[in-house]
Formats: sequence, C-alpha cells, structure tokens
Amino acid sequence: MKVIFVLSIFLLSISLSSFAQGEIDEQQKILYRNEKTIAGYLNTNGFGAGFRYGKNLNSFKKIIYDADLMYVKHAKEYKTTNAYNPAGRSFVYGKLNSFYVLRGGVGLQNEKYRKHDKGGISIRYFYSGGPSLGILKPIYYEYYNYTSVDTPEKTIGKFPEDELPSFVAGRASLLRGFDELKVVPGASAKIGVSFEFSKYDDVVHALESGAIVDLFYKKIPIMYGNTNNFVFVSLYISYRFGKVIDAKGKSSTNVLDDFVIDALE
Repeated sequence: MKVIFVLSIFLLSISLSSFAQGEIDEQQKILYRNEKTIAGYLNTNGFGAGFRYGKNLNSFKKIIYDADLMYVKHAKEYKTTNAYNPAGRSFVYGKLNSFYVLRGGVGLQNEKYRKHDKGGISIRYFYSGGPSLGILKPIYYEYYNYTSVDTPEKTIGKFPEDELPSFVAGRASLLRGFDELKVVPGASAKIGVSFEFSKYDDVVHALESGAIVDLFYKKIPIMYGNTNNFVFVSLYISYRFGKVIDAKGKSSTNVLDDFVIDALE
C-alpha cells in the first residue's frame, strides 16, 4: 500500500514538471489516433496484465476497451516454511484457493494536457467498467500423516483443517487443481490517470495510477475461516506500452461509438 502511494505521488510530481519547455518536437502530429497497448499492473492486493484498445472520438477523447487478468491475494496471506522440511515449498497456511480475476470493460479516456515538446508528458484521465469473472483454483498441500510416532507418512491433499501448522510439509505442485476450477461472476470498475511520455508520436509509453473495485455476488473463499469478502478494492500502478494504429485526419466515430459515449457520460 505504501509503495503504491509513494509511486502515485511521484507520477504527480513528474506531471507537474512536464510544463517546462523541452526539446522542440518537429514530428508531424497525429491528431486522431487509435491505440493498442498492453500493461503490467502492480496492485495493493496482487498483480497482473492487461490489454487496451482506444478508439478516437476526437483529438482529445477516446472510447477504451479493457481486458485484464489479475492475481488477487487475501489481506491475511503470510508465506511460511516448515522448519523440519527445509526442502519443501513455501506455503500460506490456511489458504484454500488461488484467486484470479478476468475483467472486461468499456469506458472513456480524456486527454487533459497534450505534450508539445520531446520529453514532455501528456496527462489523461479515464474510467471504465464492465463484467468480470472470478476464477478459483484449489490449493494442495504436502503434509505429514502420523500413522505412528516414528513413521510419518507424507500425503497430498487440500488444507488439513485438523492438523497443526508444523505438520504441513509444504505446498504441492501448482499444476494440481486446474481440473477443479470454479468461476464466480461479478463486475468491476476502474478509474485512474495516465502520464504518456514517449518521444515518438506513433509509440505509446505511459505510467498509470488509479483504483479498481471488483464486486462478486458471494464471498470468495480464499482463506479458511470467516475473513473472506465479496468486494475487493485496490490501488494500482502500471506501465503501459504500445502503438498508434489507424491514424486518420478526421474523426472516425460511428453510431455505436456515439451510443457508448452517450451512455458513459
């Protein structure tokens, strides 16, 4: 949480410095620009990656289509190892499932300030929302089953609720449980600000910071016990890069785009 907050403050500080004069940019400006970008996310509750397609409505505004895949952690997760089994994999005691969120969204992006010099920064704000799918994969453990005092037997199974932490040998292979995936439908919303700093007008390099809310119809069983939630709120920072595509000299909006922007505004 602190790391995300500090990085957000850093992004704000570099955006303020972008108003200083830089090297004169003699490139021919692309006013109407569709964009395809990919991004890596670091969240306060996990990490992930995403794809975005931005379609211009005018020289400053775009409809954006987002697709993200995120790994979401529980606030109570704490990795440990068994001191009596140093060769065993680290594990989170009491974790029932790994949790992933697949998001799809549509929204608007508005370029508030446009860079005029090389080394400058364009500032954009955006918001999007749409359906999401929560994906649960069971966690398997290697643990000791004491059939007698001197001959412990190592077995593989899901969280052994009646065992002590010291009896867990380690986490089993990550491949176990993929044939038992469960899906929980939900919805998500994202809001943020983007700082685009590429020196080339047909290339996108941007840092983003914002907040994400994921909502599901029931509690997500990540950990054993009653500490699970159905709402996940996180701050994030991401690095986004990609290309300008289908650049045109005039707006290319159509009836569908007009309908989407009227609904979002």
